[in-house]
Amino acid sequence: MSACADLRGRGGARRVLGALQLALAVGLLYLLFTSIPWADEIAPDGERVPGLRSQLARISGGSFLLATALACAWTLAMSVRWRLLTGVLGLSLTLGRAIRLNLAGHAASQVLLGSVGGDLLRGALVAQGDASLAGRTQLVFAMIMDRLIGLAALLAIGVAAASAEPWARAELGPWLGVVLGALLVALWIAFRLGAGAGPGADAGRLRRMAHSVRAALVSYRAHPGALAGAFLLSLASHVALMLAVASIGRSLGIDVPLSRYLVLQPIIESVQAIPISPGGWGVAETLFVGLYGRAGVDATAALSLALGARAVRLTQALLGVLALVPFWRTIRAR
Repeated sequence: MSACADLRGRGGARRVLGALQLALAVGLLYLLFTSIPWADEIAPDGERVPGLRSQLARISGGSFLLATALACAWTLAMSVRWRLLTGVLGLSLTLGRAIRLNLAGHAASQVLLGSVGGDLLRGALVAQGDASLAGRTQLVFAMIMDRLIGLAALLAIGVAAASAEPWARAELGPWLGVVLGALLVALWIAFRLGAGAGPGADAGRLRRMAHSVRAALVSYRAHPGALAGAFLLSLASHVALMLAVASIGRSLGIDVPLSRYLVLQPIIESVQAIPISPGGWGVAETLFVGLYGRAGVDATAALSLALGARAVRLTQALLGVLALVPFWRTIRAR
C-alpha cells in the first residue's frame, strides 16, 4: 500500500510540476504578445511603425528554406556525434538510425521538457531490447556526455565571439568563460576519478551502476580522438543552427554582425535546454526579445526572429514525427 501511495504521490507531483511549467510558458507568451503590437502603428511624427504581422511577412521563402537546410545540417552533425559517442561504448548504431532518433527526440523536445524530454525518448528507443543494467546505464551516460560536449562547444563559440563585440566582451564574456571553465574542470575531475575496481557478484544495484559509469569514463578516456571529433562536430552543428537564425534575421532586415548571433545564441540555446517550460516555449522567445534588445534590435523584430527560429525548429520536429512512425510500428508489433 505504501508503495502504491508513493507512486501516486510522485505522479501527482509530476502533474503539478508540468502544470506550473505549462503555465509559465503560456504566461510568458501572453506577456510578449500583449506588449508587442500585432498590427502596424503610426508614431507621433507620422512614421509607420511595423507590427508583428508586417515583420513576419518579411521572412522570404528563400531565407526560410536556407535556414531549414542549415537546420538539417545541424541534425546531421548531431547524429554523427551521437553515433561516435555510443560507438566508443560498443553500442551499435547506424547513421540512419541515429538521424531518426535525433529527429524523434527533437520532435519530443518541442512538447516535453526541452532537450531533456527529447533525450528521454531517444534513450528509450535505443534501449529497446536491452534489459541489462550496465547497457542502460552506459546509454544514459553516453547521452549525458553527448550533452556536455555539446554545451562545451556552445559556450566556446560564445566566448570566442564575445571578443569581437566590445559590450559582450565586458558583460557576457566573463560569465560564459566562467561557466565553460567550470564545465571543463568538472569533466577533467570525472575522467581523473573514472578508474576503479569492478563490483563483486553480490554488489547492490547502485554500486553496479557506478561501475558502469566508471567503465564508460575509462572507455572515453582511452579514445581522446573520438572526444575531439565529437567536439568538432558540436562546433559545426551549433554554427549551422546559428547561421539558420542569422538567415532569418537577414530576411527581417536585422542589421547586426554575425558575431552578435554567435554571442547571443549560445545563451539562448543553453537556457532553453533547461527543463523550465515545455520545449522552452516562452522562455526562448523572452530571451530573444531581451538579449537582442540589449544588442540594439527592437522588440518587434526580435520576437519575429524568435518565431522564425521556432518555425525552423518545428520543421525538424515534423520530420521527427515522421521518423517516429517505424519505431511506433515496432513497439505495437511487440
